[in-house]
Amino acid sequence: MKRILLLLIINASALSAQMRTIDTIFPSLDADIKKKLAAERIYVNSEALAGFRVIPSLSAELPSLMPQKGTYKYLIETLIYIPEAKNKNITHIYNALKDLDTLQGRTYYSTTRKKNTMLFLEAVRIVSDTNFRIMPDNIPTVFMPDSEVRFMRLKDVNFGNCYYRADVKKNGNGIQFSLTNFKTINFIFVPVIKNNDLFINYYIEPLPEGVMFYGLIAVKAASYIDDIVDVPQAIIKRIGVINEWIIDGLR
Repeated sequence: MKRILLLLIINASALSAQMRTIDTIFPSLDADIKKKLAAERIYVNSEALAGFRVIPSLSAELPSLMPQKGTYKYLIETLIYIPEAKNKNITHIYNALKDLDTLQGRTYYSTTRKKNTMLFLEAVRIVSDTNFRIMPDNIPTVFMPDSEVRFMRLKDVNFGNCYYRADVKKNGNGIQFSLTNFKTINFIFVPVIKNNDLFINYYIEPLPEGVMFYGLIAVKAASYIDDIVDVPQAIIKRIGVINEWIIDGLR
């Protein structure tokens, strides 16, 4: 009898995981958000400080993506849904997030230059936050580890070399991917974002009909920064390029 009950519990749990959809995880999504996801695969809310629009169900048991400490000047939420990636698992996602080679050279439309401009002139993995030696990062693995810490350098067309720490770990049915700058980000020698003041946190889950990314981006910045650079737009452009890189890696 105990064995039968155990099998029933396991089968019920597996069935529950298979039945998860974007609508069951986010049952209160507005029609305009769904329309945006259907057309572009990406929804971004740059005014999340005024209120969240992507709210997961408590029964979905998603991890909290909010930074634990600090008051943030900017808060952005994003939701990505990729139906073309419906046969992927967490190892596929993990390998796609490792492929920095394909992030290098991606473009965005620059309103000041009035043309498509390369955003990341270089994108490489480095050994650590004290050893900047380049190491390979695009070798696929058969199984995702339970957790991993990575360090990377992205040479940004506007902000120069930017250094990030990435924490990747299994979480529930998916992956939690967190990115933080471990060196100050400068704009023409002026500090824009001090170290550990940029926080990007994604929860990524393969669903039966596609892959879902739910994310929050939080930034601390001094008030004078608004006179130097449009931080929200700068972040949105970069998040847009990174999101498209993720989508292309999972198609």
